[in-house]
Amino acid sequence: MTDSFKDIPFQSKKKSIGLEGLTTQLTDTKAEVSILSKQFVSVESFPKISPELFDDARIQRAINSLPNKKGIVFYPQGTYLINSSILSSAYVNHLGAGRFLTVFKPTVNFTDYVFKVEGTGGTASSQNRFSFERITINGDSQPNSLGGIKVNWGYMARFVEVEIYNFNNVNANCLYLGNCFNIYAESSRFAGSLANQKGNGVYLTSDLDTGTTKGENVTQIKFEDCLLQYNGIGFKAYLGTGGSQITFVNGGIGRNVTKGIEISGAASHVRIEDTHVEFNPIGFDFLSSAKFVKIEGNDFFDVDIAIQGDSVEGIDIDNNTFNGTPSTFIAGKVLKLNNCTKASWGSNKVYTSAYPTIFDLTSTRIDYKYQTTQIITNNGSSISLNAGADRIFARNTANTLISNIVNATDGQEITLFIEEAFTKILSSGTIALVRPLSGNGSSVRLRYNKTNNKWTEISRTETSSGAAPTSGNWSQGCFVWNNNILAGSYIGWTCTVSGTPGTWKGFGLIEA
Repeated sequence: MTDSFKDIPFQSKKKSIGLEGLTTQLTDTKAEVSILSKQFVSVESFPKISPELFDDARIQRAINSLPNKKGIVFYPQGTYLINSSILSSAYVNHLGAGRFLTVFKPTVNFTDYVFKVEGTGGTASSQNRFSFERITINGDSQPNSLGGIKVNWGYMARFVEVEIYNFNNVNANCLYLGNCFNIYAESSRFAGSLANQKGNGVYLTSDLDTGTTKGENVTQIKFEDCLLQYNGIGFKAYLGTGGSQITFVNGGIGRNVTKGIEISGAASHVRIEDTHVEFNPIGFDFLSSAKFVKIEGNDFFDVDIAIQGDSVEGIDIDNNTFNGTPSTFIAGKVLKLNNCTKASWGSNKVYTSAYPTIFDLTSTRIDYKYQTTQIITNNGSSISLNAGADRIFARNTANTLISNIVNATDGQEITLFIEEAFTKILSSGTIALVRPLSGNGSSVRLRYNKTNNKWTEISRTETSSGAAPTSGNWSQGCFVWNNNILAGSYIGWTCTVSGTPGTWKGFGLIEA
């Protein structure tokens, strides 16, 4: 039994035990069963009436038969042809026999949404509740259909095991939510046409009925275990007058030809977690005054620009993985932020053999939250810094790391950390080390000189080896610790005169 039944007012009445009481109780029970039967109808009981060729008219009769248009409409297994929009109040629960068992298809001349729901707004007095469960809406690649389900002013709605796909219209939306409050979608797929990839999978907006006070802004929207694919944009939210608590979790966003997710306007408290994102030119795009965005535990694969933001306040990026195939990239950037504030970068893993640029930042400062931030790269890669960046952590790299650090201001300083024994940084491009930097725990402090476009060392550095260096450029004050200590050997060596390889003296002689 689906949770939709919970909204049916079925309350037993306590009566005294006895013949008279039992008779009264049976009478009440019959009345309640009668009420219940009227609030549950099956489309099977409403056949087509000649000369009807399609199913929308009989479905509409089923909905209209409900007392005050409140209750449950059941759709048995079958394919229902729709030539005119099905109009529903926001008190009707639509229940199918199962995903791909109950299927709705628009005709070639259909030019609207298959279902249109008009609510009364997100106010305490309205309390409208509705649902769509275990149904499929197949757009059948029709070029004129606008989409699957359109909801205006909805309050407390559920979409469970809903499949809406295959619309071939650039203006189509699989699911349209206008000024809705408390919407939950689970185990559902919103997909465009595999061949054409147009329109939006899900479209949210708070820009309805300007100047009225009919309802609240878009808020408390959650998509869990949902798939958005083969659309122009997978999930698009235009929140011109505000919206909050938008969550996408444990889902998949892939093969959308423009963007995976786009959120613009005064959206706040946006959370995207544990989602697989692949083959989108832009994974997540946050535009125009979005606030408090949390992106955590997601897996990005072959996404040209993984995360993009413009004028975002509070964007928290933590524990994500970024990987891909370089040949598919045009820009190849992990993070592109413009004029953002309170941006933080946590313990993310970036495979920049695929991503040439990690940070592309303009008027944005990245705050590093953890000492375990992972930037994984190979020789030839470039890191683009903002003016406020001050640390880079290098980890789990098989060979050489970083050839260029670009987009820096004159005199900017950074600390470069190595966290794995086999990581090595060579002098290349804009980096001018006096000797190779390698080994777990090694670090170097660098300062940028705009005149010669070079990063040079400004602090004494340490490394380890089995002998004093015999090659490379070294500066006075560098240390090399002996990693093969024997009796009669030194604890380490220090450079007393800069040069190639410079002059080295042993210290800490161990007794033979």
